[in-house]
Amino acid sequence: MGIQVTNLAKIFDSNQGQVQALAEVSFAVTSQEFVSIVGPSGCGKSTLLRILAGLIEPSRGKFAIDVESGNHRPQNAMVFQGQGLFPWMNLLDNVGFGMKMRGARPAEIKSEVMGILSQFGLEKFHAHFPHELSGGMRQRAALARAFLADPDVLLMDEPFGALDAQSRLLLQQELLRIWQANRKTILFVTHDIEEAILLSDRIIIMSGRPGRIIEDINIPLKRPRNLVEPEEHELIGELKGKIWNMLESEVKSSMEESL
Repeated sequence: MGIQVTNLAKIFDSNQGQVQALAEVSFAVTSQEFVSIVGPSGCGKSTLLRILAGLIEPSRGKFAIDVESGNHRPQNAMVFQGQGLFPWMNLLDNVGFGMKMRGARPAEIKSEVMGILSQFGLEKFHAHFPHELSGGMRQRAALARAFLADPDVLLMDEPFGALDAQSRLLLQQELLRIWQANRKTILFVTHDIEEAILLSDRIIIMSGRPGRIIEDINIPLKRPRNLVEPEEHELIGELKGKIWNMLESEVKSSMEESL
């Protein structure tokens, strides 16, 4: 289950006129691949994910998910930074909401939800409400709900951006563990270069607005990864420097154009 994006563009209408968010974006993600997207703020990363999720329409260009079968609307799940949990539902009902909407029986829902909560270390909190959980636990619940849907493609828009450093690291490791067990195709937006290197098979670099693909970098590191291992530390430093230099150049260009 892969993704193919061809000459995708998006233009929004505003009170100040038309604003182009994306311009001729083309890339591919192969089945079971973990690809991250990084770029300056406002470059259209989130817009791109929302187009792929079917939440908004592109202005031109096309995309296909599951290219081999020609199915352009397979099942996918999107995980946002804000978790999106219903505050009036406990954890079991939140994570099982999709199953309920599909008409699953209560006993089946409970069995499946408790199983996925166990994988994320949340089974003891199934009766808790979102306000009773930490930010990291709420984000784990959002991930559990996404994986329970058994999506073909998982689209993730800075899901760990609002977490503290410790919670973020733990959830990065949790995501990798679940991904390696399930091997879903993942497209992951982040501002954190080190996070992208830790998680990804490839990193796509986007320009300032309007967003274009300026680089596609393979990450030649074995899994599991440890960012402080001496034999990997030098390569990781080179990758971080290369990506940072590209992003810095884009940010400076955007600032100069706005003056």
